[in-house]
Amino acid sequence: MPSLFQSSPFFILPRMQRLYSPLVYLAVPLAAFLTFMLQPVAGKLLMPVFGGSAGTWITLSMFFQGALLGGYALSWYGLRRWRAELPGIIATLAVVAAVSFHLPLWSFSAKSEWLGVFLALTASLLPVVLFTTTLGLVLQGWLQPRLGSIPFHLYAFSNVGSVLALLAYPFLIEPYFGLSSQITALKILLWTLSALTLALCWLERKSAPVSSPEMETEDESLPHGTGGAWFVLSFATCALMLGAIPILGSEYGSNPLTWVVPLAIYLLSFSVTFSGWWPAAGNYVSMVLLCAGLFGFLQTVGIGPHFLSGWGKVWLLLVLISGCAGGQGFLYRLRPARNASFFYLIIALGGFSAGLFVSALAPLLFDRPVEFTGAAFFLLVFLVLQLLGKAEALPRYSLALLVLIPSLGSVFDQLIQEKNSATVHTAYYRNTYGTLIIRKYPAWLSLSNESTLHGEQLFDPKFRRTPTTYYTRGSAAGIVLNSLREKQKNLRVGAVGLGTGTLAAYGRRGDRFTFWDINPLAIKLAQGKFTYLKESEAKIDIVQADGRVGLAARPDKFDTIIVDAFAGDSVPPHLLTREAVSTYLSHLDHGILVVHISCRNFDLFPVVAGSAHLPGWNCLFIGSNPHDSAKVLTLANDTSYAVVYPGDREDEVMQWFDSFSDPEYSLTIDRAADDDLIYWTDDRSAIMDVLPWRKLIGR
Repeated sequence: MPSLFQSSPFFILPRMQRLYSPLVYLAVPLAAFLTFMLQPVAGKLLMPVFGGSAGTWITLSMFFQGALLGGYALSWYGLRRWRAELPGIIATLAVVAAVSFHLPLWSFSAKSEWLGVFLALTASLLPVVLFTTTLGLVLQGWLQPRLGSIPFHLYAFSNVGSVLALLAYPFLIEPYFGLSSQITALKILLWTLSALTLALCWLERKSAPVSSPEMETEDESLPHGTGGAWFVLSFATCALMLGAIPILGSEYGSNPLTWVVPLAIYLLSFSVTFSGWWPAAGNYVSMVLLCAGLFGFLQTVGIGPHFLSGWGKVWLLLVLISGCAGGQGFLYRLRPARNASFFYLIIALGGFSAGLFVSALAPLLFDRPVEFTGAAFFLLVFLVLQLLGKAEALPRYSLALLVLIPSLGSVFDQLIQEKNSATVHTAYYRNTYGTLIIRKYPAWLSLSNESTLHGEQLFDPKFRRTPTTYYTRGSAAGIVLNSLREKQKNLRVGAVGLGTGTLAAYGRRGDRFTFWDINPLAIKLAQGKFTYLKESEAKIDIVQADGRVGLAARPDKFDTIIVDAFAGDSVPPHLLTREAVSTYLSHLDHGILVVHISCRNFDLFPVVAGSAHLPGWNCLFIGSNPHDSAKVLTLANDTSYAVVYPGDREDEVMQWFDSFSDPEYSLTIDRAADDDLIYWTDDRSAIMDVLPWRKLIGR
C-alpha cells in the first residue's frame, strides 16, 4: 500500500514524465493547425472592410510569413542562448497569446489600406502566430536530447496538421460554419494549446538535462555552401508553389481553391520527405517527373498566361508535386546533425523571400507570371549540379538564375507567339493584381486577364462605339439600359468593375456613369488603349477602389448599378454576400441591380438570388445567346446575368425581356426556386456551394 510520501509530487513527477512525448505529439500538429486556420479566417474578416485589393492580400500573406520567420528566429535564439529560461518564456508567450487573441480583428479602417491591414493583424494576432510558430520547433529542441537525434519526423507531423487545416477549411468548415462559430472554435483550440504548453513547460523545467551532446551547438561543421543550398531550395520550392496560385486563380478566381491545392501539395511534400521514409532515389525520380511535367506544361499552356485546359491542369499538378517533392527531398538530404533550429530558420527565410519576390518584385521584373516555370527550371538546374557534384555553386549564381531563366523563357514564348500568329500583336502589362493582355487583331482590340476576356472594341469608326462581348444590346445589361432610356431622359449608372469601359457606349448627353475598379492598371489601359470612355457623351467618373467599399463611402443614388467585377473566372465572394447586395440596393433610387455572372466553372445565380431574397425585391436569371451574325458583327458572347428589381416593378421589368425581339439573339428567362437559393453573408460564404464538380474535372 503506497505511503503518503509516495503520493507526493516527488513521485507524481516521474509518472507525468511518461506523458511528455504524447503531449508533444498532440501540441505540435495542433499549433500548426491553428496557424493555418487563422489566415483564411482573417482574410474573410478583412474583405468587407478593406476590399479584395492586392494590398490586402499581400499584407495578409506577408504578415503570416513574417510571423512564421519571427517564430522560427525566436526558437533558434531561445534554444541557443536562453535554454534554461526558455520554458518560462514559452509559458509566458502561451498566456499572452490566449489573453490577447482578438477576433473579429481590431479595426483600423481609418488608416490607409496597407497600414490598416497590418495594424489590425498585428494588434489582434501577432502574439498568437508567434506562439504557434515558435512552439513546434522549441518542442523539437526539447525532445532532441531525449531521443539522441533531431526528430525531423516531428516536423513532418507538424505539416500534417497544417494540411488538415487547409483541406478542412474549404470542404468541411467554411460550408457549414459561419465566422462567429469558427472564431469560437479557434478560441477553444488556442486555450487548449496554451494549457498543453503550460504542462510541457513545467515538465521541461523539472526534468530537462543541464547539458547533452545532442543539444544544439554553434560549432557543427557543415560542407561548404550547405546553408546557401538550404536557402535557394526553400526559395525555389516556395516560389513554385506561389507561382501556381495565380495560374489557378486565372481559371477559378479569387477563392480558397486557388491556394489550398498548391499549398497543401507544398506542405504534404514536407511531410513525406521529412518523415524518414523518403529514399534518396525519390529525389531523382521526382526530377525526372518534373522534366516530363514541365515539357507537357510548356506544350499545352506555355510560359505566359494562357487558358488552362484539362491537360494543362494535369501537367501543372505534376510539375508542382514533383518539384516540391524533389526540392524538399534534397533539403532533407542536406539536413544538419544537431543545429535543427538554424536549418528551419533558413528554410523560413527562403520561404519569406520567395513570398516577397513573387508578390512584390516579380511584377516589376517580368511582364507576365513566369515564376512557376522559372522555379521549375531552377530546380532542374539544381539536379544537374547535384549529378555533376557542383551543388555548392548553386547559391553563388542563384539570383542570376532566378532572373535569367524566366526572362529567357518569356522572350522564347514571345518569339513562338509571333511566329504562330503573325497577324495578332500581343502586349503584356503586369502589376500586383496580375497580368492584363492587349491583343490587336486586324479588326478589333481585346483586353483579357490570363484566360478571362474583359472586353473588345471594333476599329471601324462606324462601329467603334458599338457595345460588344458581354454588353451588347441583346445582353441583360443592354436591355436594362435601353429600356430605362425609353422611360427617362437622363440616367445615373453605377458600375462595379471597369474592363474596357464598354458600358460607357450606352451613355448619352446628360447621363452620369460612375465606375469603380480596384486595379489602377486596368483603369490606365481602359483610358489609354480603348476609346469607349473618352468618346462617351455621358459624364464619366472613375474611382480606384474596391467596388463595395467605394460605393459604401458615397451617398449617391443610381437608376441602375451593374456589378461586373471578375477576378479570374468568378466574382469575388465578398461582392455577392447579403451585406454587399444590401449596400447596392441602398444606393438605388427604386432602380435595378444587374450582376454579371457568366462563369465557366461556377453557378452564381442562386447566390445572387439568395442575397437579394429580401422583402420587396425580386430576382431574374437572364441568359443571352447571340447567333452567328451577332458574334461576327458585334463580337457578342453568351452571357448570364442576374437582375434584381423592386417587386412593384415586376410587370414592367418582365415586359422589357418578354417584348425583346431580335433575330440575332435568343433569351433564357428563369427564376430560382426557394429550395435552390444559397445564402451568403459576411459571416458565412463557401465556394463549394457553387462548384459543379463535373466542370472542375471535365473539359
